Amino acid sequence: MVMSGNANAIDAVEPEVWYKAGIRFECQRCGDCCRAHGVVWVKAEEIAKIAYYLGMGYSEFRSKYLRDIDGRLTIGETDRGECLMFDPRIEGCSIYSVRPDQCSSYPFWPRCLASPEVWSRRREKCPGINEGRLWTYEEILQRMRVH
Repeated sequence: MVMSGNANAIDAVEPEVWYKAGIRFECQRCGDCCRAHGVVWVKAEEIAKIAYYLGMGYSEFRSKYLRDIDGRLTIGETDRGECLMFDPRIEGCSIYSVRPDQCSSYPFWPRCLASPEVWSRRREKCPGINEGRLWTYEEILQRMRVH
């Protein structure tokens, strides 16, 4: 494809995304995402930070809370599919201030941002979607890079 030097040529290279003007999200700390089956991948530096926060050694935390899936570490789950970091007494994450990047980047995941319809359907499971502060396009891209 040959591009001319006009503004429309840029649009042809980088298609317009539906959230270019930003989207609203604010975590409501409801814990719904903590109670959904899935995997929360953790990196060594995140494990160390969480272990320190909990007053545990790295090895102790790893043996008590993590599982290995094909050589990668993830936070374990209960039989009901709740993240082991979910605290039913507070109905939320017990390590919220030091939660893994995967958790803190939610719902700015590519699959959640696939379309406005997908984003709106996510609201059924996440009451923070379309609430709170407006995240800029640049902030959204930064969060997506984490995931």
